[in-house]
Amino acid sequence: MAKLAKSAPSAPVSNSDSAALFASVNSPITTQTLRAWVNANVGGDWSKVTVVVQPSVVTDWETKGLKGPVPFGYNGGANGPRAKLQNQLLVTGTVAEFMAWSKANPLGGYVESPNRPHTVLALLNGGYSPSSKTWCNSFIHLAVA
Repeated sequence: MAKLAKSAPSAPVSNSDSAALFASVNSPITTQTLRAWVNANVGGDWSKVTVVVQPSVVTDWETKGLKGPVPFGYNGGANGPRAKLQNQLLVTGTVAEFMAWSKANPLGGYVESPNRPHTVLALLNGGYSPSSKTWCNSFIHLAVA
């Protein structure tokens, strides 16, 4: 499994820097809002969207006896499709690289794309559904490269 890099804390997202940084702030992000942001800020070029891992990601989760670096997506075990996708996204430089990796390594039918960015949305939204205890708390931000 790829090791997670520690990230530097980032400033909270405000209206003035929303073009350069994208994250969930008190409301969930949808596929439509994510695609609109990518289209508006990088002309739809996903290779110009970098993944910024937030301090809430536990980089030493194995030594702490946790299921994974974030508190969701690991009920299928460390080798489940969601776990592998999440772990890969956390160590990938751009969203385009992650989507290419996902296409080359389909896991149980899970393939990430601009039309189906499930893992990207989960880490942006703090879970896969509103029932997640960490809903609307981003574990990643997206930034313009």
